[in-house]
Amino acid sequence: MRFSVSTQSFYDDNYEENAIVDDLPSDVQEIDNEQYARFFNAINSDRVVYLVADKYNISQPRPDKYHSWDAAGNTWVMTDAAVTRKSADLIADAELRRSTLLSEAGTAISPLQDAVELDMATDEEKSRYDAWRKYRVLLMRVDTSLAPDINWPEPPKD
Repeated sequence: MRFSVSTQSFYDDNYEENAIVDDLPSDVQEIDNEQYARFFNAINSDRVVYLVADKYNISQPRPDKYHSWDAAGNTWVMTDAAVTRKSADLIADAELRRSTLLSEAGTAISPLQDAVELDMATDEEKSRYDAWRKYRVLLMRVDTSLAPDINWPEPPKD
């Protein structure tokens, strides 16, 4: 079995017989069965196999989908574009969460509002109605641009 660091791929001994001429990476090296098992598990665990002074090493797991492997520094890095993309994704997630929580609050408020407007609400229903409306106002004040460092308001206890 052979392995290429540049492609993070394995090549069996019959590869060249079935390959297009000169498509085998130049860094392919023979590996033993133990290395094959370790490298296979590493690659399938979001790790990278790399060489330092002709010695194979296995990276730490990829921190998240926004990190990419820097082969020159043999480390996981985030580009400026990835930082921007991660921030935008976190904000979008926070906005979706807020929208979901607002919908849940509206569902809780609706029957209470009917009871209040029809002057049929009990004191306990009036209290829950006010608590849910306050919660909804607090949700609207959440600054999603602070994601992921948001202190979400707690919903009222029923």
